[in-house]
Amino acid sequence: MDGQILRYTKVHQNRIVKKWVFPSETGFQRELYNLPGVSDPWDAAALEHSFFSPLDHAAALSHKALVENGLASTSELRSGWATFLSSLFLRTPYDLDATVSEFDRIVSEDPDGIETEYQKLRNDDDPPTLVGWIKAKDPNFKRKTTLIQLQKIILDFDRNDYFVKIPWLVLDVSNANYPLLISDGPLMFTPMKLENGHIALPISPTKLFVASEHSHFLKSLESIDQNQIVKQANSVVCGNAREFVCSSDDRQDRYVRNRFGKLERGTLGVRD
Repeated sequence: MDGQILRYTKVHQNRIVKKWVFPSETGFQRELYNLPGVSDPWDAAALEHSFFSPLDHAAALSHKALVENGLASTSELRSGWATFLSSLFLRTPYDLDATVSEFDRIVSEDPDGIETEYQKLRNDDDPPTLVGWIKAKDPNFKRKTTLIQLQKIILDFDRNDYFVKIPWLVLDVSNANYPLLISDGPLMFTPMKLENGHIALPISPTKLFVASEHSHFLKSLESIDQNQIVKQANSVVCGNAREFVCSSDDRQDRYVRNRFGKLERGTLGVRD
């Protein structure tokens, strides 16, 4: 439909609405990575300018190569895509909020003795807990800290180097009855050390990116019925959705409505 895709979103009281939109209108929330409490607009958006925009530009080049050629032939393309995969674990509004909400619990568990140390040092008129003291000093501290830590988590060298080095496959499922869906929870992940361990991501309505250290697993995917692969992928992608689901056509309308957000979804979190 003139280059548009069908976007399903949840609105008031979990009602699902759909609208034809251009791809640039999906997967975007204004000022998501802005540092709260920073008055200068440019400084507030520093993470977007200096980190996420270059990351997404590199990923776009890798995505183009994967869709058109089924491979990323240079170290730069593989590295850019590996970093992008890492970012998808926790850069959505849902994942950011879940990570921020973990802050109080992590501090209260006193992993490094900081709460204990605070109790030794606090005055009688100080808040009773370190979390209370932080909130009193800077109510935006938790989100600012989480946003800054995102860079470290996403740029984890060992994880990204692992993703770069393991085998990759782009599955063409254009003979399936239905197209692949995409959502704000697009990653499919099975612990990598298992025999079927893998990470997968729809990269077009007819192509699925899969990475696994087990070459025999990737080879086995080529002989599986494409309808089965699409059904499994769409079940996870749609079930993981919290903000939106997109499709290239409207043939899966009931499917999307019945499965939107029905799966439990974890987040990488600040504990990394």
